[in-house]
Amino acid sequence: MNGQPSVSLSDYQKMVKSRYADKLPGSEYDNKGMSSGYGTAKKTPDASHSTPLPLGGSSAALALAGAGFVLRRRRSTTG
Repeated sequence: MNGQPSVSLSDYQKMVKSRYADKLPGSEYDNKGMSSGYGTAKKTPDASHSTPLPLGGSSAALALAGAGFVLRRRRSTTG
């Protein structure tokens, strides 16, 4: 603190609070989306549309893998 080699814990906590209290979770700074470091956060009206894409992709990959397994098994039993 101000060039001192050591500081008591309570003095350090006071210093940190005075410098960064306005940046803590729930502060106006945080609520505006500035705490992420990427500028103001844009609120999306409905974020639920982003969930089906990964699930759909996973389902498609699983279906393709299953189809490949079935075709490979059929080929080995008929040939």
